[in-house]
Amino acid sequence: MDLPIESKAELEARTWAMFDELAEKMDSNGNISSGNIVNGPLKETERIILGVLKEKPDSTRAYIADRISKSIRTVQSAIKSLEERGYIRQVGSKRRPVWEILK
Repeated sequence: MDLPIESKAELEARTWAMFDELAEKMDSNGNISSGNIVNGPLKETERIILGVLKEKPDSTRAYIADRISKSIRTVQSAIKSLEERGYIRQVGSKRRPVWEILK
C-alpha cells in the first residue's frame, strides 16, 4: 500500500497549524493547559493546600501530603492545577520551594 507523500509546503502548513493550536492552549509560563476549567471553583483538596501554603509558604509537597493526609501525587496534581489557574506561583527551587499566593 502506497501512502501519499505530502509536499514540503503541505507538511510545513500542517506543522504551523499544530503549533498555533498548541500556542492557544499555552499559559503565560509556557505550560500547556491540561484541560482544567480555569475559572471553575476550587476542589476541596486545592482549597486545603492553598490554606497550608498561606500559613507556611515554604512547604514541600511531602510536608503538605503528610499534613493533609493525602498522597504526594495528589498534592502534586492539586499544586499543578493551582499554578495553571493562577492561584500560586513557585518562586523557590524545586528542592526548597517557596510559594507565592497570587489570588
